[in-house]
Amino acid sequence: MPSLVRSIGKIAFSAKSKEMPQKIGKILFLKTGALGDVLMTTPLVRAIRHRFPAATIDYACGKSFSGALKGNRNINYVIEFDEKIFFTRNIKELKKLATRLKENKYDVIFVLEKHWAASVFASMAGNFRIGFDRNGDGFANNLNVFYKQNKHDIQSYLDLGLYFRAKPQGTKMNLPISEKDRKFAKRACPKNAVGIAPGGGVNTGQKADVKLWPKERYVQLIDALAKKYSIVLVGGKKDNRICSWIRAHAKNKKRIKNTCGKTTFGQTGATLELCKFIVCNDSGAMHIASCVNDRVISLFGPTNPHVLAPLNNGSIFIWKENEACYDIYGNFGKCKNDMMKKISVEDVLNAASKCKK
Repeated sequence: MPSLVRSIGKIAFSAKSKEMPQKIGKILFLKTGALGDVLMTTPLVRAIRHRFPAATIDYACGKSFSGALKGNRNINYVIEFDEKIFFTRNIKELKKLATRLKENKYDVIFVLEKHWAASVFASMAGNFRIGFDRNGDGFANNLNVFYKQNKHDIQSYLDLGLYFRAKPQGTKMNLPISEKDRKFAKRACPKNAVGIAPGGGVNTGQKADVKLWPKERYVQLIDALAKKYSIVLVGGKKDNRICSWIRAHAKNKKRIKNTCGKTTFGQTGATLELCKFIVCNDSGAMHIASCVNDRVISLFGPTNPHVLAPLNNGSIFIWKENEACYDIYGNFGKCKNDMMKKISVEDVLNAASKCKK
């Protein structure tokens, strides 16, 4: 079916223009999610803002993740929508959203999804689109960058700006954190704390428990770390069950503060900013940590850390695989359920000894 869609799509969009708009005054970024992916696009947004300082730059984003963009000084307006309409193919709501975006008359739309359906949708919202071509999926875009998952995703997003000669302004991701967030963190984060983010792997349209280090090993790790540090558990509402289980089974519960499901993105970031270091799976929390702290120990299995791991010089990833089983289309079908067990508690403690503040 996908090959048929690509063949028909190439014919349907064969007359598209590849000539760049002469005037760039209004720009839209389009991304449904997820949290880490949205954050990894922010260096591109910053580069485009630097290239077009007077332009109106809006970002249309799934409402579950739009909070990570609100307050970003490089964005004029964040347009929220229910990301589920893309996964359920809700044609009525998609048309309404496309009409809403088209009324803003954007000169260019950066399509930050790689699926062909997102590019087709963007064609209804604006006349000129720049996006990714993943094995032919970019047929509806006017201009494409080939996506092969052979470099860090932040760099892949930055490549989209090359058409405008947008010079990268570093690879650090932007997460807006307010003074109110920092005041919250000072109350919520114990002194001499290590951040632990044991969840992740759940997004709209996807559940990937294979990315999670066993919760029993998190308990063992916390028991070892709690002899010297306080522990703060972080994560979203979907991580609350695993965070509660870990705290319940840890030996020194008094040393553990569970904030899972109780914080905004900004509050989570402000909390992790205060930590000595952070231990986490490949997750949204990992990317939040990377925004605010240079000492992130990330645990990888099915996904490739060379594509996704924090780029901070002080951060460390642990990966026991030779290659990723997570494919270019986002499928985990070839991954073994117990692959994260290859990472031992000792592996993490050794990394922690090199990652101290």
